[in-house]
Amino acid sequence: MTKKNIFMLVIVGVIAMALGIATGYYAKRHFAKQELAEQQENAPMTRPDTLPDFTLYDLDGTPVTKDELLANDKALFINFWATWCKPCREEMPLLTEMQEKYSDKLLMVGIAIDNREDVGKFLEHIGGVNYPVLLGQQELDAIETANAMGIDLIGLPISLTTDRTGKIIEIHTGEVDKAEATALIEAALK
Repeated sequence: MTKKNIFMLVIVGVIAMALGIATGYYAKRHFAKQELAEQQENAPMTRPDTLPDFTLYDLDGTPVTKDELLANDKALFINFWATWCKPCREEMPLLTEMQEKYSDKLLMVGIAIDNREDVGKFLEHIGGVNYPVLLGQQELDAIETANAMGIDLIGLPISLTTDRTGKIIEIHTGEVDKAEATALIEAALK
């Protein structure tokens, strides 16, 4: 083997080694980022102790804040729903009944994951409800509000109760029956 061939082999070897080190470094960084993203995606949503600040809008487009909802010194029963959700529609008469029964101590609040036009038509069709219904300016606003409350909207309906100070008492996934609604409300009123 000539000196030139040995020199070329050494150069090729050094280049191959440098490429191997660089590839390993970048692969390690890539997989570390991917692992972190998967951990964050699979991490359970954290629930705050109290309702976070939020602003949503009533059907007339008037802004409504968390502080305005709590200003009446009443516990809250917040129900996330949509017009296309059959269990949501089926529990609305019960929520109306519960609002009437507990009106001196509780404020029922519907938060629609829907658009204003569909919600308005639906509520008109059923004759309305006796509690405020709120929406985001866009559907994502209501979803982001739910996420800020520690709710992962894996399905609807989802209900959240607070005491009169805004302390989150319980989150219930799925349609509530009368016994469940009563238990959620009574826990919030303690």
